Amino acid sequence: IRRPPRSTLSSSSAASDVYKRQILDTVPIIFDYDKIHIDMHHNTNKPVFTIETNKDNLSLHCTNTENSNDIKISHSVSYDATDNEYIYTIQFDHLHNTTHGNLELHATDAAGNTSEIQIPEFIIDMKVPEIISITTDLLAGSYTVGAIVPIEVTFDEDVKIDVNNHPKLLLDSDDDSEDEVNAIYNSGNETDKLIFKYTIREGENYNPLEVHSISGIITDLAGNHADLSALPLVVSSITSDNGLSDIEIDTTAPVLTEEGSISTPGNDNTPTVTFSTDKPGTLTTNMTNGFKDDENGSNHDKIHITNTGQHTVTFAELDDGEYDNVELILTDEAGNEGMLTISDFKIDTTPPTLTPGSIPSHTNNPTFTLSSTKTGTITYSDGVKGVHSTVGDVNNITAHVTETITLVKSDGNPLDHG
Repeated sequence: IRRPPRSTLSSSSAASDVYKRQILDTVPIIFDYDKIHIDMHHNTNKPVFTIETNKDNLSLHCTNTENSNDIKISHSVSYDATDNEYIYTIQFDHLHNTTHGNLELHATDAAGNTSEIQIPEFIIDMKVPEIISITTDLLAGSYTVGAIVPIEVTFDEDVKIDVNNHPKLLLDSDDDSEDEVNAIYNSGNETDKLIFKYTIREGENYNPLEVHSISGIITDLAGNHADLSALPLVVSSITSDNGLSDIEIDTTAPVLTEEGSISTPGNDNTPTVTFSTDKPGTLTTNMTNGFKDDENGSNHDKIHITNTGQHTVTFAELDDGEYDNVELILTDEAGNEGMLTISDFKIDTTPPTLTPGSIPSHTNNPTFTLSSTKTGTITYSDGVKGVHSTVGDVNNITAHVTETITLVKSDGNPLDHG
């Protein structure tokens, strides 16, 4: 008996094996939804995702469940011996710049078994994020050393920062400055608003406060880098939320100069002083009673100085005594204080007590003695003066010193009888 050729026998046997495998392969294709790995945001129209399953050599295609259109994909496969699963790496081809949430993956094995799985929603975003505003929630006005200025940079979409290189806002236009003036990132990662905080230091003065540049890396959630070099074209200054005037940083104290001192000693217990200032502000004093309002006579603990230049203020009633270290304090809008210590002065409203000796009568050059409780100036009636035999004219008197005075005419001749 002749045997058929080996090649014919082998071909028949191979066909039978394939037939058996096709009949016996009823194992379903298993997809694990938890093992679909796809990012939520993509900055390419050819995003890639992976999926794990129990079978090799699957035929894959993708459809849009809303319109049943086929979505073009390509794939490769590898084997994970640890989990005994096949990993399919799938790449889309030219998806639109939008949200994709209705895509379904279909798989067919060699035996004709099929399976489908919904692909998780994801977003194709290839647009560069843009800054739309820079604001602060502070009220418009002036601020000084120690104040914290929150600055809010708003984008047209959610953005994220590099956590290892936080962005900063450069507020100082002086490129040669050794100490950069920056607003430091505070919060807002993965939102459309990044919050920065600027703590004002001594010597920093800006009117208006401006953002000159942003350093660091800021991207949208898909990874598109914000063009931070375009910042100067977006804003020129920081404005308050209510759109009022610019924020001013002012750390310079007002300068006050005494222009007219108080007469001393003086017998006015509401003395006035004249000073000049290079800034407007609110004037106070360390004198307990404050200032006197010349219009209605009432007392005030502060006076509003509305312009620069010279100003005269009146102190509220003071007791008799000597005054030193009297201060005028001017606080500007930002809170900077300028202080002037005015010249020392003395107030004395108590008149001296004079004690004259007896004045002889029936003489035209009467001589008498005079003592006083206080040192002062002697004033005589018109046409009369007092003289002393050795010192000449007597116009002053020393406290508790008895003077001997002879009354004569202003020209030195004896008085007329009468």
